[in-house]
Amino acid sequence: RAAVALVLILGVAGCWFWRDPLAFPGSHSVTVYALDEPISRPPAHPPNILGRLVGMCDADSYYVRDGNTWRCLMLNGPLAVIHVVRHGGQIVIQGRDLQRLQEVATGQDTRHLVLSAHGTPICLVPITALSGAGPLRLKPLHHDVLTIF
Repeated sequence: RAAVALVLILGVAGCWFWRDPLAFPGSHSVTVYALDEPISRPPAHPPNILGRLVGMCDADSYYVRDGNTWRCLMLNGPLAVIHVVRHGGQIVIQGRDLQRLQEVATGQDTRHLVLSAHGTPICLVPITALSGAGPLRLKPLHHDVLTIF
């Protein structure tokens, strides 16, 4: 019984980490993508259960919750790799990484960049938010495993 309970606990923890790649404190490497704005929008209907479980609307767009809105995100890139910190429920970008993000945003035909960790979109970065000196604090996207059914 103890072994079954341990396997169950580890399985739940693994799913939680898989759906929330910045669950642990410290600096994390993330990949920067441009958001394909015309294609990225709320879906006409939610993906099937398997799609919601793996976080995909279809073969090449990601199913995430931005505030109260579910969206299918289509990404263009990768454009760069930067480091971020998750602190107080926010994603924080500062120093050279913020400068790198500002450089990447120059000339992009989009209003948002997307940060992705371990293949999972974690944050939308409005291009307009990149004008300051920093640090930049952003809200993470949500991947609610418990709301898939």
